[in-house]
Amino acid sequence: MVRGIVATGLLALAACQFPRPADVPGDAGPDAPTDAPIDARPDLVTGRIERRYATPAGVVDVGSDLSLLTVQAVIPSGQDAFTIVSGVARADGTFEIEGVPPGPYILKAGRTAHATDRHEVTLRTTVPARPAQLTTMATPIDLQLGGLVPVPSSYVSIISGAAGVEAIVPLPASPASLAQTLDWATASPLYSGGPPPLPDARMGDDLTIAQYRVTDATTLGALRVEEVVAAAAPSAVTLYDGVGSAVSDTLGPVTARLTPGTVVSRALLDQGHSTLSAPSSLRVRCVALPVAAGGWSVEGAAIDGPMIMSVGVTDFLGGATATLPLATYADPFPAAWQRYCKLTYARARAVRVPGASPTQLTASTVRLVNPAGLALTPMSPPTAIRVDGLDAESGGVLRNDGRPVSVTWTGASQASQYNVSVYQLRAQGGATVQRLAVSITTSTPVLTIPAELLAGSDFITFVVTASMSSNTYAAGNLFPEGVPGAASTTVTAMFRFSSTCGDSTVDVGEACDEGSATATCDADCTSVECGDGTRNAAAGELCDAIVDTPGCDSDCSANICGDGHRNPTTEQCDDGNTMSGDGCSAACRTE
Repeated sequence: MVRGIVATGLLALAACQFPRPADVPGDAGPDAPTDAPIDARPDLVTGRIERRYATPAGVVDVGSDLSLLTVQAVIPSGQDAFTIVSGVARADGTFEIEGVPPGPYILKAGRTAHATDRHEVTLRTTVPARPAQLTTMATPIDLQLGGLVPVPSSYVSIISGAAGVEAIVPLPASPASLAQTLDWATASPLYSGGPPPLPDARMGDDLTIAQYRVTDATTLGALRVEEVVAAAAPSAVTLYDGVGSAVSDTLGPVTARLTPGTVVSRALLDQGHSTLSAPSSLRVRCVALPVAAGGWSVEGAAIDGPMIMSVGVTDFLGGATATLPLATYADPFPAAWQRYCKLTYARARAVRVPGASPTQLTASTVRLVNPAGLALTPMSPPTAIRVDGLDAESGGVLRNDGRPVSVTWTGASQASQYNVSVYQLRAQGGATVQRLAVSITTSTPVLTIPAELLAGSDFITFVVTASMSSNTYAAGNLFPEGVPGAASTTVTAMFRFSSTCGDSTVDVGEACDEGSATATCDADCTSVECGDGTRNAAAGELCDAIVDTPGCDSDCSANICGDGHRNPTTEQCDDGNTMSGDGCSAACRTE
């Protein structure tokens, strides 16, 4: 028996039909009707973990080897109690679990799972490329390229969209040509990890060679722009694993253009985000795909592809960049391909365990759209998160007494489902390191996590994501995919998961224990320290973000212009007053 509701997360499961017995009584004789209906067994869960390769010629589904994976159903069996039933997982990607009655249950594999009532589930990863032979040994490619544009900073990318791979070669300043041997085994798959695919002209694979200029501004709120300045499409090229080949061509100007046609406002992207997280990057990346985009991850990483351009803010010193201006960019890819843009606005929240330096978790807003869709209003992240009734902005202690942990939040209006990831935090080599304990997916803004899933945890934090896509989670299509798509994330403060903290007795691992927060002891039984990530109002802390953020100075006071503390997330200067004309304006901008 297990207490609580198991956390659910993202698997790569796909629908799979298994033979079902005919609806005929067991003692039916030879005269029984032969056209009895075929009904799904009400206690059988079936599915498949697979990768779907989508190409202009059609789709190919490839099952994953599940022979080493444990698949389970966690079934409610009473108040705060659950029964775990293990299933059978196969090398062809299929699995089935018997003995699961109708109604809600948790489909679980490893640290990921889903809350659902469906007995035929669909969850797959879709990539816009074909299954390709992979590189397994050194594969030298003799590159001979001319026609390069003499710019101060650039690189060459050899890209096959159909095979889903690219190889990048840095260039010296102001290059005219390139003569270099490239090992294709060091190329990068566009849609997955592992060995790089081999382009094959016999399969109709494309090949584009593009020179990308890199422009880095040196001002506050620096912009980094990557854009095509020259390109070529060599004739048919087939690469063979372990066999040397030659690729030569002369690059030329690109006449086709992509115009996203908008600017991205940071003010809109900031809405709903915790002021205890700090902006870290903002990027728009537009790509070209041979087919319509299908798969999309709530983390925003599943859809990538042959890049047309990338524009990003590399820092937010002083909050100098309020918008991200977009222009018109050279587009070297076939006109028939689909164009998509992915906007990623990343914010970071610092967390740390006692005696260790902090680590940062990302709270981001991601949007995957057609180029014109960049003007859409972004989706806000989950807000008002509470963990066992505690304010998730302040942290605290969660009782490890066998009872489940409840997480609630206010959902986003555009969201179709939510994901909760729980990270264990511990000290290692003087630094705080993070480890995923469990990833949770649900269609409602409330989740109850059994204590068993948090076993071995001492300090934990929660990352709550709202996502929007065209999938129908309630019908069993559990993975968000399609365009448009959006996601937005909030990271909570750190919580202590303890069976003894709060009992007014100092136990092993506790610096203090006064039953609740006092001026000398935090609620999580650690010593009061500004910069520990736990707000202690009794000690006079107005906030505690560990580092400077838009809503909190690193001295645990509110971020206010004129307080004499320069907060680099919003201020270019702070001379301790709000008068202009003395080199630092009333708005803390340099004069």
